[in-house]
Amino acid sequence: MHMKKTVKKITARSLERSLQIKVASTIDDRIKAGCIWTAFPAGGGGKIRGVFLKRMGLKRGWADLQFIFAGNFFAIELKAGSGRLSREQRHVQSAIREQGFFYESARSVDEVVSLLETWGLLK
Repeated sequence: MHMKKTVKKITARSLERSLQIKVASTIDDRIKAGCIWTAFPAGGGGKIRGVFLKRMGLKRGWADLQFIFAGNFFAIELKAGSGRLSREQRHVQSAIREQGFFYESARSVDEVVSLLETWGLLK
């Protein structure tokens, strides 16, 4: 009996999804009391989902992770491999920073933890 090998294509999206899962499990219990946060799951799901999300008001460029604490807004865009901020992400980053808030990108759990520590969001 011959078994067919299946090769799973590893995409930037799947790498970023995996990173986001690791980040969420790492920081969930470490977030300072009073800090609220969420993931922003805009990507994936196919064309039909995308059409509905856009009709519902979804705008491109918003970061993967968003935090609110003590009257401030913090955003982290996760990038894996050689991924870079898109034009829309750079635009949103600039707009958020112009409002006096924070938007950074990170490539690892350690980078996310470092940002959150710098911002004073961890216990």
